[in-house]
Amino acid sequence: MLGQLRGAISTATTHLSQLMGMFIGCLVCVSVFAQESGDFNYMPAVPTPDAEQGLLLGIAAAGPRVVAVGERGYIVYSDDRGKTWAQASVPISQTLTAVHFASDQVGWAVGHEGIILRTDDGGATWSLQLTGYDASRLGLVVAEERLERARAELEQAERDGTGNIDDLEYAVEDAQIALESIQMAIEEGPSNPFLDVWFADEKFGFAVGSYGMIFRTGDGGETWQAWGGHISNPDGFHFYSLSRASSGTLFLAGEQGLLYRSRDLGEQWERLDSPYEGSLFGVVAAEGAGDEYVLIFGLRGNLFRSTDDGDSWAAVASGTDLSIFGGTRLDDGSLTLVGNSGVVLRSVDGGLTFSKFIRPNRQPNSAVVENGSGDLVMVGRGGVKIVTVDGKDAKGG
Repeated sequence: MLGQLRGAISTATTHLSQLMGMFIGCLVCVSVFAQESGDFNYMPAVPTPDAEQGLLLGIAAAGPRVVAVGERGYIVYSDDRGKTWAQASVPISQTLTAVHFASDQVGWAVGHEGIILRTDDGGATWSLQLTGYDASRLGLVVAEERLERARAELEQAERDGTGNIDDLEYAVEDAQIALESIQMAIEEGPSNPFLDVWFADEKFGFAVGSYGMIFRTGDGGETWQAWGGHISNPDGFHFYSLSRASSGTLFLAGEQGLLYRSRDLGEQWERLDSPYEGSLFGVVAAEGAGDEYVLIFGLRGNLFRSTDDGDSWAAVASGTDLSIFGGTRLDDGSLTLVGNSGVVLRSVDGGLTFSKFIRPNRQPNSAVVENGSGDLVMVGRGGVKIVTVDGKDAKGG
């Protein structure tokens, strides 16, 4: 979890920096990464005793295996439900923020400087698919086309005497700023992180992140497409979390209440009326038949629920004003959410009501996953911890 754009840092960007401190469309494709010589971040992650006790930000299940990612390129995995851990072979030393598996063997991890990694052996070894250098070069094409379109629309309106000239001038200015930002990233090196990754299967998926970064692949990541032209985000707000509901609808949540859905697997995105103006850090979507609801959550414990595919949202009492960063739906249908200062929220009625527990160490947790034995594995500051479904330390954990 995590900058300077348009001369100021937004409220959500400030929170993103604080969180990291707490935790220590165009079809232009790229098929090889461009590693820059002399960059420490592109050296392999150093084998480290007890890497599972470092800062970890993302976690996922790969069949019976649990895989977690975090600082310094650390990726660790456990085959005994979180009791013991091994460190994976990783080709980079940059902080990783999220991980997702499409099958027991094939998965992806994303992180700072636009890094995307892939594994084909359940998380034991990883290969580099994309870097921020590549992402910037792909984004440059999108930004140039966007500026060209904005200028053409302004010129047409000025000739015809139609349209809102002020809005069109703003669009040109905004496109120019976005282009200059990418040009600077190419000159000075990438810094923007990917913050989430999601795959429908072993071929098709998305990576999303800061300042509106969104990339799509249809070939398992052999090539990636800059997808910003398919979603309206003129202010370049951050994308934080992506999930699919049982209806098949994709939901994307982000900075300043940013909320989208896509009913065609991300081909086009519809911006929704958001029930909250603050940042939304997570989406948990039900997958069971007859249990179709979506939860979004974020700053200051704000939590909302939809049962109509995002057409409307109802506030849910979380019982806390602590920010919520991650969550998971368990096999039995219950929900566990985690967040700042050790807060753990649990629901057994489909997200209608929640009970609250504060872990004694009050350390923030960023993500949680079920471990296959009725307990959970949480990650955050201090690494991994096996806990019960209500957040208490599990026996033998």
